[in-house]
Amino acid sequence: MNWVIEWLRIHPVAYPAILFVLACLVSIYGPNIKRFIHEWPRAGSTLRSMARNSIANRLSLLKDLQPGNTYSLVFYLASQFVSSVVNATVLAVGLSIVAAVLHKNFAFTTYLALIAGNFTARCNEIRRVLVELGHYQESIAELEKRLTSLPEAK
Repeated sequence: MNWVIEWLRIHPVAYPAILFVLACLVSIYGPNIKRFIHEWPRAGSTLRSMARNSIANRLSLLKDLQPGNTYSLVFYLASQFVSSVVNATVLAVGLSIVAAVLHKNFAFTTYLALIAGNFTARCNEIRRVLVELGHYQESIAELEKRLTSLPEAK
């Protein structure tokens, strides 16, 4: 991994490439950034809408994965695995870029700890979904109750 960090330090195009990627991100998300700066979100309504969206997404996921729908469950597990691999790669590349910028070498165990933390969090999320699927009717009723008890976001 040290050769990647060393290559980023000495390569003449590394710094302009990072600036190019940053400029692309600002260009793509420019309208959202401008809207955020000019219209500060109200914390209360934002938190309520986030909670409502989270519960609605979980409810939708459970209804899609209802017991007996094996294809959707396998597809969900495969997508979670692929997402975990992509997140681990992004974390490793991000840490490598930070190491290059700070001129610091991180131990391999640091990379391993990031990837293990990512994997553990993903496994815990899958476990929570499987537990809710094990108690499907109760979970659906609880989520619908929580969804109706939340006040509407203004």
